[in-house]
Amino acid sequence: LFCLTSTPTSEGSGAGLSHANTHRRTLPRSAPPTLGLHPVRSDMSGVREADLFILAVRFLLHRADHAAPSPVSGRLEMRAASSLPLTFRVDLSTRAVFVGYVTGVEALTFNDSRSNTEAAAEVIKPTVECLGTVPRTRAWTDEERVFVQTAAEWIHADVTFNASEQTRLLDGDARCFGEVGPADIVAANMALSKSITFGMTHPIVLDYPNRMATWDFDVIPRAEGGALGAAAAADPGVEQRGRGTDVVHVRVGHGEVAASIVRVDTLRHQATQPTWVRTQICRDETA
Repeated sequence: LFCLTSTPTSEGSGAGLSHANTHRRTLPRSAPPTLGLHPVRSDMSGVREADLFILAVRFLLHRADHAAPSPVSGRLEMRAASSLPLTFRVDLSTRAVFVGYVTGVEALTFNDSRSNTEAAAEVIKPTVECLGTVPRTRAWTDEERVFVQTAAEWIHADVTFNASEQTRLLDGDARCFGEVGPADIVAANMALSKSITFGMTHPIVLDYPNRMATWDFDVIPRAEGGALGAAAAADPGVEQRGRGTDVVHVRVGHGEVAASIVRVDTLRHQATQPTWVRTQICRDETA
């Protein structure tokens, strides 16, 4: 089946998520993250891609809130996956986010002028087009909602080097980027922000049963031949212009237990991995 529409979706008012249910990181939902005060320039492509991605997730959550009650309850199960978004890919040139399902794709295009402002906090209704069979929208379970929202908020905070958001999302014993604990992880990430930025033009893949989000990113030196160039000359394993993959592990809480990022496994797409990657994956830098 092929379907193509070019009108904004009709679900919901688009006025924003209710602030009556803003108990962040406890089920069932939380307030949207603020899209402002980026430590990196807001005109950098990775930041703008991250903003479009979070707008798409926010819209899907809002739309699900206005759908029929979900027939699924309890833990995440594979049988529910057919009606849930499985992949996201951002196309900055068209301001579209392509959302993949088992049998079809939705293109969410954000042409509203409000979506061009970093401070936009309300739900913005995109133009919706579809290819193939896109499942009928249903309400998401609490676990589905908190998994998708937490994973999306982390990816956004990572790409934009948002230290406060990263600290808020990380589990107390989280392991990321070769570091353990929010303070060391965020400090390492902020140090990294001085030499590189990230692009996110590749698909983001959601694994609901295992509560993992996998995404590829582009590594972009801030200044060719600058601090990064000197580091690369001293250590062949240091990050250079290229590409990598993150596997984001999300702990989905129950009741008053917080949802959090417990681990991020990273690989660079190169023959020689940086020392911190080997330490993170193997816990032994000689492995």
